[in-house]
Amino acid sequence: MPPDQQTRIETLAHRLLSVGIDTARVEGHTDSIGAESYNLALSQARAEAVAAPLRAGGMRLTPDQVIGRGEALPLSSNETAEGRRDNRRVVIIVTP
Repeated sequence: MPPDQQTRIETLAHRLLSVGIDTARVEGHTDSIGAESYNLALSQARAEAVAAPLRAGGMRLTPDQVIGRGEALPLSSNETAEGRRDNRRVVIIVTP
């Protein structure tokens, strides 16, 4: 992850903490290219990569809040390059 993105995620953590939110759920996702086991591991690595700067910013994230979903929850069709790009993502879910 580029350093500027790490900084942006850390800043998000500081802003969430400033309004009393100190935890979140982080979900990593992949497209459907490759083996399912590979995609699960890749999605977990993506989630961990985003969780690290959140933790560095002071948020409390337990292991069960940092989840790799693999290819199970696509946003778009994996039949097109654009759809696959949409499906390669990390989502930060914040609830008050």
